[in-house]
Amino acid sequence: MSTPKTPWKKGTQDGYSMAAIEVQVCYDDLKQVYSQHEPATAEDRDVLMSWPGGGQEHVGFALLSEATKREAMFSMLINMSNKPGFVEKLQGMTDEERDATFEEMSIVVMHTMGDIVRRIAKDCVEAAFQDVSSK
Repeated sequence: MSTPKTPWKKGTQDGYSMAAIEVQVCYDDLKQVYSQHEPATAEDRDVLMSWPGGGQEHVGFALLSEATKREAMFSMLINMSNKPGFVEKLQGMTDEERDATFEEMSIVVMHTMGDIVRRIAKDCVEAAFQDVSSK
């Protein structure tokens, strides 16, 4: 099965359902970043609640996927800045050479994201405990 054709339509459609999530990002004077997210509307909350586990795993995967895409783009932009003609070089490679380069770049992305997760995991677990304890 292929990805549903975009633009996706909110709610339940033939073959898929879609919910919008609002992500709030806070950047303080100490250069620290905080975030929280929630369904954008009551309709979105209803769609999420119709998914297994209330959409918890689905939203987590989607947010992780978006974070990984952003880190991959950041890696691409760094390479473009540090290596003039980087994109053109990639375009001129064979499929095998390009795939090997992408594999090398993906390892950098994985290490970077792993370092970030190691720094924030404990605080995230404590926040999850606070969330479930306060209800």
